[in-house]
Amino acid sequence: ERRQATMLRQLSNLLADASLALDAGSLEEMLRLVAEQARELTRAACCVVALAGADGPEVEAASFDDVAHASAFVESVDLRALASVIRSAARAVRMSGVELATHPASRHLDLGDAGWLAAPLTTLDERQIGWIQLLAGVGAEFTEIHEAVLAHLAQMTSATVERARMYSPFPKL
Repeated sequence: ERRQATMLRQLSNLLADASLALDAGSLEEMLRLVAEQARELTRAACCVVALAGADGPEVEAASFDDVAHASAFVESVDLRALASVIRSAARAVRMSGVELATHPASRHLDLGDAGWLAAPLTTLDERQIGWIQLLAGVGAEFTEIHEAVLAHLAQMTSATVERARMYSPFPKL
């Protein structure tokens, strides 16, 4: 219960921090804060947050704890192919380390049986505008609580991005 209360406080603080980053005019800084908070809240080794553009990520931010493990994920895995798993889901999606190891986007990599967790960033009319992807530490898996926290964080991030695009000079999708 204490851990969950701490997580809720962190989510609340993130909203304030994200608003400050956007007030300063930096969508990249806001996404970096989201990546750091998502990684911290779920105790992930790596988090990548991306807003979709026409030909690839428009804006992308990453945060990692275990640099060697995370860099293999960020540099070698086809994150867009993994993002296709998210498109068919309304909320967060997770894969065990075994499932991730057999996925076409990562099957030739040794990610140390780490679990994967992701959630879509969507507008109010359900258009996907990006995603958040997490990689667990070596041999670690994500839980239902992590999934719920990420789903909530993705909703908060989506609303913040959508609001920023409506009321600021950031490009609209």
